[in-house]
Amino acid sequence: MMQQEDKDKILSEIWRLNKKADQNRSFHSELVDTLRKYNLWVSAYVTLGSGIGTITVFAQIPEKYFVWWGIFMGSIFLVSLIPSISNFNKKIEDRSIAINILGKWIRDAQNFGNIEILEMTLEQAIKRQKELIESYKDIMDKSPTIPNEQFLKLKQNHLQKVAISIEMEKTPFLTIKEMRAKLRGNNHQ
Repeated sequence: MMQQEDKDKILSEIWRLNKKADQNRSFHSELVDTLRKYNLWVSAYVTLGSGIGTITVFAQIPEKYFVWWGIFMGSIFLVSLIPSISNFNKKIEDRSIAINILGKWIRDAQNFGNIEILEMTLEQAIKRQKELIESYKDIMDKSPTIPNEQFLKLKQNHLQKVAISIEMEKTPFLTIKEMRAKLRGNNHQ
């Protein structure tokens, strides 16, 4: 019986790390989405602004608009510098790699917790647990950090996503908005 209790402790630790890995994957996904939106808006502004600037090169701009036109054209140049200064593409790439690696770790941990451990001896289970823990630590060491000022909002968004997902299993015909309202109502009672 002791062997089952030991395996339960191993599983408890793996499921705890699995939850943290899923949360981190969610954080990185949201940050990637945000960075992609910023990148898109900056690119659109620069592209459209440059196009407008090119089209109006030979236009007769009234003298009273020269200053505003100069500010607009200068802003296009300054905004065009944002992606290279902020390294949007590198940040997106780094976080996307973290998402993929965390996803693989989560699948491995779930496979271990749901299938492999049932057929393992205690020694094999301990060995596999250590491998998963070391792998998790390595992933966390190599992943980009989550900015402190965004952590709580990211966690809140993740927990809301999880709660909505659970609610969706129960009531799949409600809209997301209705589910949010229902969950908010349950929390205020």
